[in-house]
Amino acid sequence: MNKEEFQDILANQLFVCRQEAKLTFPELSELSNISVGTLHAIEHKKTIPSVYMIYKLAQVYQKDISHFFDVGKRSKSIEEKIRDKFEYLT
Repeated sequence: MNKEEFQDILANQLFVCRQEAKLTFPELSELSNISVGTLHAIEHKKTIPSVYMIYKLAQVYQKDISHFFDVGKRSKSIEEKIRDKFEYLT
C-alpha cells in the first residue's frame, strides 16, 4: 500500500466515524482540541494526521487507536458504508 492509498483509507475511516457519531467539524474540534481546518484537511485528504492526532480522535470515537491502522482488514467495509450512506447521490 502506498502513501496515497493509506491516506484515502484513513480519511474514509475518520469520515465514517464522524458521521456515525453525528458530529460536525466544530463539535469534533471542541472534543479533540484539533482545529476545524485541520480536521477538514484530514478528511479531504489534504494532509495526513500525526499519530497523536489519530490518538485524540480515537479517544473521541471511543475506539482503540489500532482501529485506524488496521487498514487492510477494514478498507472494504468502510468503502461499503460510505457507498450505502450516500447511495442516493448516485
